[in-house]
Amino acid sequence: MLYNIYIATGFSSPRLGIDSLIARDNAEDLKDVLRFCREHNILPYFESFVITTVRPEDYEGRVLSQQGFDELFREL
Repeated sequence: MLYNIYIATGFSSPRLGIDSLIARDNAEDLKDVLRFCREHNILPYFESFVITTVRPEDYEGRVLSQQGFDELFREL
């Protein structure tokens, strides 16, 4: 994997990080990503979608509710 190349060349936290958007599709996967980051001393950065459209069909069903975010972060 690409991270092996970075680690082998001397990159580590805080110079090496993972950036991911949080959506319903990947919320469960973020638990594994966070574990991976802890194991490899990689800085995780997760953020929610910023909705820039007024068309609900562009984001409906993909964005977590505030309650969904709260529950996910309490679990993480």
